[in-house]
Amino acid sequence: MSCASKTIAIVGNVGVGKTTLCGHLCKGSRRSRTAPGCRTEFVEASLDGAARRGDSKGWRRLSWRDGLFRARAHAIDAAPGSGSGPETDRRPASTPVTLVDTDGAACLLVGGEDESTGRNLLLAGEADALVVVADAKNLRRSLALFLQTCEFQLPTVLVVNMIDEAQRLGLQFDLPRLVAAVTVKTEPLKAGEGRITERMAVLFDQAQIPSVRVSYPEQVEKALCALAELLGGAPIPPRALGLLLLAGNLRAQQMLESEFDAETADKARAVVRKAEQAFRVPLYTVITSAVYATAERIAEQVTIYRAAPGADLLQRFGHYASHPLFGLPIALLVILAGYYWVGVLGATIVVDYLRVHLFDALLLPACARLLGNLPWTFVREAFLDPNFGLVQSALFLALGIVLPVLFFFYTFFGFLEDSGYLPRLSALLDRSLRRLGLTGQGVLPLVFGFSCITTAILSARVLRTQKERLIASFLLLSGFPCAPMLAVMLLVLEPLPWTAAATLFGTLFVQVLITGILANAIIPGGGSDFILELSPIRMPRLRAVLNRARQQSWQFLKEALPAFMAASFLLFVLDRLGGLAALERFSRPVLKGVLGLPEQSVQVFMKTMIRRENGAAELTLVRNHFTSLQLVVTLFVMTVMLPCVNSAVVLLKEQGIKVSVLLLLIIGLYALLVGAGLNWGCHALGITFQ
Repeated sequence: MSCASKTIAIVGNVGVGKTTLCGHLCKGSRRSRTAPGCRTEFVEASLDGAARRGDSKGWRRLSWRDGLFRARAHAIDAAPGSGSGPETDRRPASTPVTLVDTDGAACLLVGGEDESTGRNLLLAGEADALVVVADAKNLRRSLALFLQTCEFQLPTVLVVNMIDEAQRLGLQFDLPRLVAAVTVKTEPLKAGEGRITERMAVLFDQAQIPSVRVSYPEQVEKALCALAELLGGAPIPPRALGLLLLAGNLRAQQMLESEFDAETADKARAVVRKAEQAFRVPLYTVITSAVYATAERIAEQVTIYRAAPGADLLQRFGHYASHPLFGLPIALLVILAGYYWVGVLGATIVVDYLRVHLFDALLLPACARLLGNLPWTFVREAFLDPNFGLVQSALFLALGIVLPVLFFFYTFFGFLEDSGYLPRLSALLDRSLRRLGLTGQGVLPLVFGFSCITTAILSARVLRTQKERLIASFLLLSGFPCAPMLAVMLLVLEPLPWTAAATLFGTLFVQVLITGILANAIIPGGGSDFILELSPIRMPRLRAVLNRARQQSWQFLKEALPAFMAASFLLFVLDRLGGLAALERFSRPVLKGVLGLPEQSVQVFMKTMIRRENGAAELTLVRNHFTSLQLVVTLFVMTVMLPCVNSAVVLLKEQGIKVSVLLLLIIGLYALLVGAGLNWGCHALGITFQ
């Protein structure tokens, strides 16, 4: 690869370490932009920068900030025998290079929008070279993606990541044979390895166009030859465009319409139809089967299996985790473990310790002494008011309640994600989710809903049909508490009898099932196929899990703390101006007459509209004004009725104004009806949760 290259795209399956590799190579600022032809965003980072002057002995004298490729050019210029000297060190650095971190993909030929980032970059001609990151634990799956990228005829390197984890599972690799099979330079890396700059720079410089090809059935090969003759003027290799057309890729069909005249387009479509008639199954199934068969053959040639201690035990657990009979008890045990880790240890023990020994004993008295002498009464009360003050109602709620519990949740979620358990949960629940109009792939957006509703709605792009994405968004908004809100819910429910939590979460679960079944019956459209290859179960990397939880918690704090403070100050001002009293009078017929809630629920719901967890945290401060039943009803309505501003904005972006407004109105009315039914039903049965 010459130094004239401008853009390098990193592609790979989900969870193979693309983002980690990009982070090692780019320590500068990163930016997001939308991929060509779709709404999916990807991350890119510039590798350009002025090369630091240094000696010719190696890379360690070169700073990350210098930019990898400029640093590489400088090291080559200064190498012995290159004729370099002081004048050479002052020559202009190489061409700036941008590294693009695309979303994880299982297939570049067909798929949902989650897989269109890398594919659309290739179709748009924006990628000058490729880095394919492979998972050594599941080499077959990664090689299948690599073989698809070969059709685009770009300089490519193959990075085989997580070699150390594969070895712990008993997998050894014949790397020289792998290089010969894939016909490009290949570099083995260990999971999370940090000192890779020098090796990757040399590897990038040796990138070459792969010559390995997949052998498709005769009818497909004939169709590809015919399409290659017709599409000679395509902006991408005609064989690649022909393969995408045969696979039914919509983006390729749009390119056919825009880049070629009507006669050529008609001839190309006729070739595709003739090829389709030769098979009883869809062409994309024939094509992907051939790709995976070739990947399987290469993987078998280069892989040597030696039993490793503990590997068989992990694999047996992985088998039982997705077994129809044993998988459900394992899932229930996982949920129970999550409850004790997050709900008991995080939301009770840790939060109580922080409240008593840190906030009540140290921070709150210190703030009172520091701000108590302010001469302006309004400013002093804005900070120290016990109901709406910034110290008590914003800082304490965010730092003392939500943040520690959220960190415990992210560590638990990261443990499940890093171990490889979540895909097995997808396989286990595939049949059940089909009743709701989803496939097993819908487990990931729904599970992400317990982390962040906004992120979960975005991750619904992995679903292949518009019907599935709409149903997933509806279920997420109407029945899933995000991680911060879930953390505070557990804190509110902890003093109540277990029947309160069982009633609340049972009602949420049952109504999700009912609304999902109804949505599947009402919303037009069909489902999609679900093909999932399970990667091996592994022991989670504790350091990686903790680091990711720390980063996610810090990101939450940066986003949520300003919202907490803004909401507290808004309520403080409204209270001083009499606005809360007016809102309470206006909403009293609904809140008290229908839902049976006290007037303090007004401020709880107002904070919920800014951020869900903000309202839930507010409920912990005013809970003495609520009965136990009112707490349960309030938590239910907050979960179902009021999405936060961020999730509402993302919903508008994903589904459009008309669909989003209709969806929010339906959810709001539905929440009032079910909340009222929950209130009246419990009263009728004499259930008070006391």
